Amino acid sequence: MFRVIVAQSHMFPYVAIAGEDSDFGIILDKLITHEIDPIKINFCMLPFGIYNNLARISNWGSSPSEIIKKTASKTMSELTQEVKNATISYINVWQIEATCTVILCAKLG
Repeated sequence: MFRVIVAQSHMFPYVAIAGEDSDFGIILDKLITHEIDPIKINFCMLPFGIYNNLARISNWGSSPSEIIKKTASKTMSELTQEVKNATISYINVWQIEATCTVILCAKLG
């Protein structure tokens, strides 16, 4: 289960997702389904799941305990401001479709 925090900036909204990498994919899919351009949104992944690679590579930590230590003494307003002041990094999102063809070979002989 994930939580989403949205804060409007002067240019683009900021969306903080407390979840794991797959939750980011779910949010992207929902935005695209509703014809919202995800390029115009700043995302922040907070590591509250099993696979937290996006949070780790964006310096928000790699585990729930890590983010709790970083944010336990902060108010929601302070955390929102930290998200807004974070360095923006661009990532590539890929969609791959693969097919597999099985060829059976009989041993001759």
